[in-house]
Amino acid sequence: MIMIIFSVSYKMLEMCMNNDRLDAITHKAELVKAIGNPVRLCILGKLCRDGELNVSGITECIGASQSVISQHISKLRALGIVKLRKNGANSYYSISDEMVREIVEIVINWG
Repeated sequence: MIMIIFSVSYKMLEMCMNNDRLDAITHKAELVKAIGNPVRLCILGKLCRDGELNVSGITECIGASQSVISQHISKLRALGIVKLRKNGANSYYSISDEMVREIVEIVINWG
C-alpha cells in the first residue's frame, strides 16, 4: 500500500503544484523514507526514549558497529532529523524537533 503511494510520478506532482511545493513534498518524502529504515528507526526510538546519546550509547541498543551507526546518523543529520552537540572530543546526538519525536513515537508504538 505504501509503495503505491510513493510510486506517484513526479510528472503528476509537477502538474499539481509549483516547484517550491514540489521541493517541500520531496523533502518530506525523504524524511519518511529515512525514518522507515529499520536501523534508523531503532536509532530514533533509542533517542526518543533516552534523549541525548553518543554513538556508543546507541550501539548498545542496536548491536550494530559504531561505523554503521555513524553512517545512519549522518543520513539523519543531513535530513535535519537528528542534531549534534559537541562537548570537547565527545559528540552527542538528539532528535531535532518535537514533530519528529512525535512521528517516531507514533510509528514505534503502532500495532
